[in-house]
Amino acid sequence: MNRRDFLQFTSLFLLSQKAWSQDSAQWDALSEDEKQQVMKRWEEFKKLPPEKKFKLRQAWGRYKSLPPERRAKIRENLKRWRSLPPEQRENLRGRWQKWKSLSPERREKIKSRAQNFRKLSPEKRDKIRKRFQERRRRKGRI
Repeated sequence: MNRRDFLQFTSLFLLSQKAWSQDSAQWDALSEDEKQQVMKRWEEFKKLPPEKKFKLRQAWGRYKSLPPERRAKIRENLKRWRSLPPEQRENLRGRWQKWKSLSPERREKIKSRAQNFRKLSPEKRDKIRKRFQERRRRKGRI
């Protein structure tokens, strides 16, 4: 499942997590707006092709098996994602596609450099950031 599918999955199911429970008291605890959103997402889910439904069910099973802290982090990230302006989301999708198109070797090299960067003192990181921003300004990228 790719990142976009996962985000779609989370938008379909995370809000409705309480509603899918067997306890009807949880459904009753939802606001009318939340109930409408759950029903809308359920209708969207029913229209999906079987293979997409299968993938989403698998992802839901994986999500449910995660520790509560990890699920909370996913919900937090989804909330942050939803709060972004559409143009910023599109920019991030483009960057994600670019990342996925890199060779595994190139991705590992970038990850390694990022880890090394995080190990630097805050002063050194700021110095490197400023130098990088200055280069980008000179090249007309900012």
